[in-house]
Amino acid sequence: MKKFVVLITTSGSVTAQCVIKALRNQTEYDVRIVTVDITDVTAGKYLGDAFYVLPNELDEEGYRDRLKEIIKEERVDIVVPIHDNELAVTAKYKGEIEKETQARVFVSEFNVIQRCNDKGLTQKFFEELGIQTPRVFSSDELVDTENLPYPLFMKPRNGVAAIDTHRIEDSEDLKFYLRKVQDPIVAECVEGKEYSIDAYTNMQGEMVNAIPRQRVVISGGASTAGQVVKRLDMIETVKKMCEKLPILGPANIQCFERDAKEGPLYFEVNPRFSAAHIFSIKSGMNSPLYMLREFDGKKVEPNIGEMEEIRAFRYWQEVFVDKEGKRLKNYPL
Repeated sequence: MKKFVVLITTSGSVTAQCVIKALRNQTEYDVRIVTVDITDVTAGKYLGDAFYVLPNELDEEGYRDRLKEIIKEERVDIVVPIHDNELAVTAKYKGEIEKETQARVFVSEFNVIQRCNDKGLTQKFFEELGIQTPRVFSSDELVDTENLPYPLFMKPRNGVAAIDTHRIEDSEDLKFYLRKVQDPIVAECVEGKEYSIDAYTNMQGEMVNAIPRQRVVISGGASTAGQVVKRLDMIETVKKMCEKLPILGPANIQCFERDAKEGPLYFEVNPRFSAAHIFSIKSGMNSPLYMLREFDGKKVEPNIGEMEEIRAFRYWQEVFVDKEGKRLKNYPL
């Protein structure tokens, strides 16, 4: 059985835990997991086989240099960045890291990350492809605050995890948040069903599959209850996006649908694993396993539309440790 050493960043996050679960539960490869985070006060410290603290990714050079040291010390084969801010840093230094270590960094190219992280560039990308997206108002249009079609929705151009996003009810709201939110984007507020589509694109640039799911219950920006739905129209649109950008590996695309005749309005592309990716894994698209197969030199062939239309519900899971830091057994369910 071939062995891989996989390093997973932001290991205390729900997203990282999805990837760790998938790697632990597959049986094709022997995987040693190295977890890292910017703090040791995290469950991620106890979910891998080794753990290290990294500098905050805002200290790009410090983050890069410490990451290279850990890769060399642990003889890491694959680096999997998890958090939005880490994507840009690891993509920026991807060539340098791969040249100076034996590891491969599993992230899309830097220009792709920029295009996805900057919501204004994402909007232009949708328009270039002829993909429906919520209307965005220009700065000139926002001058006449009294005659806009409220409610509106505001988000930072380079925001993450739904931080500093606001529903704008009237002109007073708009004036207040325009002063508060840095470099904002103001769009129409779309109400209706919200969908999140996980996708995987192989190293040949072909989308392997995409799993749409309705976000039934959302808590803290993450889906805690969802329904996988076989929407071929969404799958085809996501395929167009992933292959055009192009994405390497995982991506998550989000959209609203207020009316079935109008169809979905797409508003975000996250070039990474999603916080609810475990839903898609159980549905039949095991992206972390696809990643291992590709690094083993095997081609992952497209199987578009193959999925089980499951429902999923999430709950809290604890990690207990003793005063010396040794992990204890969890309460069984």
